[in-house]
Amino acid sequence: MAKAASTGKERSMELLLPRERPLHLSKIHASAFGLPFIVMGAGVFLITVNVKMLVLRVVPWQHFQKVESILNVMQNSIYGYFLIAFGLIAAIHVHFTRKQNVQMVTSKRVVQEDGLWTRELHEIYLSQIKQIKVKQALFDRLAHRGRITIIAKVKEETIVMNGVGEPKEFKQAIEHAILKYGKTAVKQKTKEIG
Repeated sequence: MAKAASTGKERSMELLLPRERPLHLSKIHASAFGLPFIVMGAGVFLITVNVKMLVLRVVPWQHFQKVESILNVMQNSIYGYFLIAFGLIAAIHVHFTRKQNVQMVTSKRVVQEDGLWTRELHEIYLSQIKQIKVKQALFDRLAHRGRITIIAKVKEETIVMNGVGEPKEFKQAIEHAILKYGKTAVKQKTKEIG
């Protein structure tokens, strides 16, 4: 029997190791829908404005101008419908990406699983975290989202989490987890290996 697609919370529970518990769960902020909706709005605008222009431009005694106006409106309306379709596809992609991606702090590690078509799992144990960076542009601060970069003590290990809702809160959750569980994560890791 085929299993239904899991949501972010259900997926995060599947990613837990034995004796590991989730401390903080985040997902891509809802403001990621902004650009697709702006694109769809531009499409609606193109269609609406061009229909009004057609009504204003059509003059019965200028037959050639009437045909030309209709052709221009049809051409611009096609662009409008294209923008609406493109924005709708982008919004659907954002929706499923938000649903499937997992950004989580646990009692042992920081985990990110992302990708809609190809899934990638990135993890860094709490004891291996060297530095945490939060980057927020002006719009990101207004939308309460940002980028978190987690750098490990080992050079090759870095996790970059884009579009994290409330990134400062997520960073504080990581720091709190390091203070509370950082040493025990090392002990448990060595017990599991050795």
